[in-house]
Amino acid sequence: MCLLAFLAACAPRSLVAVALVAALGRGVLLAVDGSPVGRTWGSATAAVTIGAVCHLVAGRFRVPPLVVVVPAIVPLLPGLDIYRGLALLAEGEDGVLQLASALATALALAAGVILGQYLSQPLRREARRWETRLSGPRMVGPLRRRAARRGRPAQ
Repeated sequence: MCLLAFLAACAPRSLVAVALVAALGRGVLLAVDGSPVGRTWGSATAAVTIGAVCHLVAGRFRVPPLVVVVPAIVPLLPGLDIYRGLALLAEGEDGVLQLASALATALALAAGVILGQYLSQPLRREARRWETRLSGPRMVGPLRRRAARRGRPAQ
């Protein structure tokens, strides 16, 4: 997980974020995979968790969410199911079920990550709103000026 992020020349500060999110996703997968719902639903649950958490963690570590998502989701990809399905087809047996399972898992991962990021955006927006309300006026730091309205230059 972190090795993939390191090999992709990610910023060193993102390696901690990738490790945390990938470990959480793997833990969710193992927890749900042990239940009777199956591996595809376990992958979908892990992907939603990864998507939601990476959107929040990426802001804290000041890296784009994609930098955290890709290395965290790669270990969950269904490469072994694809290999088994193709090997069964090459032997003349029925490997369509394995390939369909791999396709379902890949779709669940893709949809889960997007759904997780979509669900975490209102939480992040609301947290930012509360932080602004509770912090009060800023006495130090850069002053942000609002953009000029309708042709008036910003001062």
